[in-house]
Amino acid sequence: MIEMQDSASYAFEAGMKNIAYITGYARKIADAEGVKRYYIQQHNDMSRMVPVEAGKNGLVQRHFSDRLETKVYGRIRGRVIEHQGEKIHDAYVIPIAITRPSILEMPEEQVWNAGVYGRDRSKVEQDDFRPYGSSESSGKTRGRGAANTVLLAGIINKVTALTNSEGLLSGVEIELRQHEKLETVIPVRMMKASIAGAMQKQLRMGMPVSIVGSLRMRDLKETSPDGVISNSGKRVGYVWCNNIQTASQGVDIRSIPTWVSAILERYGKMPSAAANMAVSVAGAAGTVDEEEATFDPDDARTEEEALRAAGLLV
Repeated sequence: MIEMQDSASYAFEAGMKNIAYITGYARKIADAEGVKRYYIQQHNDMSRMVPVEAGKNGLVQRHFSDRLETKVYGRIRGRVIEHQGEKIHDAYVIPIAITRPSILEMPEEQVWNAGVYGRDRSKVEQDDFRPYGSSESSGKTRGRGAANTVLLAGIINKVTALTNSEGLLSGVEIELRQHEKLETVIPVRMMKASIAGAMQKQLRMGMPVSIVGSLRMRDLKETSPDGVISNSGKRVGYVWCNNIQTASQGVDIRSIPTWVSAILERYGKMPSAAANMAVSVAGAAGTVDEEEATFDPDDARTEEEALRAAGLLV
């Protein structure tokens, strides 16, 4: 078990906090041209499995196999993909250590069968993998879920308002920047309608922030020539959270990189103007499914609670 204070040796990327703890069952293991890719399944919906990429000669567990219980300590990476002529930011995990999880770090039966909180059951994708048998849960009982904890800190590069199907503000998305290259920004979605408006007004480009959340997947939409919008079958990852906090230098961010000075020089002296320039109320790209907009009370955790849930605190 790793104590909280020991995380300083491996929990930072470019001087900024970046660590993920993911447990579940290894699925869809692939090795194409030396690049190892697989997913971590944490409930009965395969469309919401957590993506892991080990890279060339990447780290995998000994005797790694499909449906094996596994725990990944990793970093969150961001990249850009093309979809219908639009650039979309995608997030995934690269492992820095892999172990076998304890029983307490794996999901309980009712959580596995209940699936994603608020998700339309007709959209659930399953195969013949049933670690707890074929029983179905009503979803009313919430037990212990598998660990899916992401701790991040970085610099805001952009803020976008997110609306639901009725056009109401339900959250904000930020591009979290830890490197000079813009294509590596990490998409973070703060989904809590009650504070989304206030959060949108406060966040601005160049602001250092801290995130406690989890890595999730969302569907990409496509529009037919007739204007019909439907799921494309493609998905991207993002970091979900229910709050965004100001980062503490020396704790969340060890040092401010030189490339940040250019952002602060441009926007730092005019916070209100910066907010107006950085925040854009999005159209189709800024809408969210009801599943994303639904708040699961189990996700309201502090950093200490998140680490305890991941089995990293006694």
